[in-house]
Amino acid sequence: MRSKVIAHNSFLTAVDILLYLAGSLVTVVLVARVMGPIKLGYYAYVMWIIQVANVVGVFGVPAATRKYVAEFLGKGDVATTKALVRTTFRLQLVSSSVLVTMGIAIALTILPPEHRGYTVLALLSLLPAMLLAIPGNVNSAIEDFASNVYPSIVSQVVNFVGVVLTLWLKWDLVGLSGSMLLSRSVDFGLRYYLFQRRFPKYLKARFGEVPPAADALPAELRTRMVRFCWQATGLLALNLVVWDRSEIFFLKHFCEISQVAFYSMSFGVMKALANLPDSFARAAGASLMAQHGLDPEPLPSLTATILRFQALIVLPLALGMAALSSPFVNFFYGHKYQPAVPVLTIVALFSVSSALISVVNQLFIASDQQGILLKWGIITGILNLILDWWWIPSKGAIGAALANGVAQLVGGVGIWAFAVRQFTIPLPWQALLKVAFSAVAMAALVETLGHALPPAPATILGVFTGAGMFLFLLRLTRSLDQTDRKRLMSIQRLLPRWLQNWYALGLQMVIA
Repeated sequence: MRSKVIAHNSFLTAVDILLYLAGSLVTVVLVARVMGPIKLGYYAYVMWIIQVANVVGVFGVPAATRKYVAEFLGKGDVATTKALVRTTFRLQLVSSSVLVTMGIAIALTILPPEHRGYTVLALLSLLPAMLLAIPGNVNSAIEDFASNVYPSIVSQVVNFVGVVLTLWLKWDLVGLSGSMLLSRSVDFGLRYYLFQRRFPKYLKARFGEVPPAADALPAELRTRMVRFCWQATGLLALNLVVWDRSEIFFLKHFCEISQVAFYSMSFGVMKALANLPDSFARAAGASLMAQHGLDPEPLPSLTATILRFQALIVLPLALGMAALSSPFVNFFYGHKYQPAVPVLTIVALFSVSSALISVVNQLFIASDQQGILLKWGIITGILNLILDWWWIPSKGAIGAALANGVAQLVGGVGIWAFAVRQFTIPLPWQALLKVAFSAVAMAALVETLGHALPPAPATILGVFTGAGMFLFLLRLTRSLDQTDRKRLMSIQRLLPRWLQNWYALGLQMVIA
């Protein structure tokens, strides 16, 4: 049953992610080509600063909402659940309002006039972005991913139209920030509306007579939440260093601004692709937290299964992108971004670490053991900063990619080692090696096509040929079995009717 829920939510989120990938690829490429590396570099730097402000400002409240709502629903404590939602939303509203107000005051005081307009609009977009996290995480906690996916799709369309109009009418960076503000506002409005309609219905359908919200949260829960929020904030801050773009700070101060654009573009491409396996991890994480509230005993074996399915997505995406980096950059971005080719290759190869760590992070969070993540994150964060300081001044964006990648690898291996020992996770080594072999062989074929063909056909044929080769090798190595087929078949009924038979035939061809 739990596998079917994960598959259902993964499919819904994957549809959202695929649309996001298509839209973001078009918009990012258009923006990069029209504005060029220098202007894109300045914009990327400002967006990074705002992202840092967002991480600090949320104070781990959305993560706490998701965890404890799922936990108390699993226990059947509806009154406390409703009080949790009310309390966290109010806290998020106050903290986000204060943060945005302070940010605008600072921007208007210290920034040059030419950078104030788009920075203020980008700061304003933080308010709906931070607020939507509460209804969004409640939807995730009750495993109602549809209420997140539909608003996300609408907001993507709004942003795409806004970006196209910006480039057409030459609204420049102000137009990009305004489009982001509008799309995030639409996203929040729709998510909050669906949350208000569906959450009460969910409670009534599951528990029958729904009691009113508790007057106050229990003292023990408040203590746990405060500790959790501090730890979550520390983890988010460390994630900015180890798993995100802290290198942008060093690139801005030690290199030409175009190096910021090359690194940000490469990181952004892989971040967009990583949304696909992350969608699976988010769906799985919601189920892990709900399962922890019911019975934590099956969590280790469930985590091992999730890891295996994540590897089926992560490895071909990462290795395939690394093999296609040269034709991809030349085809989509043009010769101005040629220096980004080795950067994208390095970022793609090392992205496996960050992608495969998400599920085990969810296991630690579900089990209230974030302390281990925090301590190990501090060590890898220090390593990352040392490598940034050492490599970036001389190597630029390539040094940034190497520093981030090495820190991610150390962080990923360490966290998985802790998890295996702490939870006795039965790692499926044989299955993982089969998937890895299939992905490496596929990447070798794609790399050969990339050298033999011009950029456009190499990119297009590389994607389709690589996908076909990978699926063929999965069958050849028997990486999937009939149990996996039953899990994957639960997605069939979610597909359009004309696609269901093709999907079943595809599974039959891949699974021996």
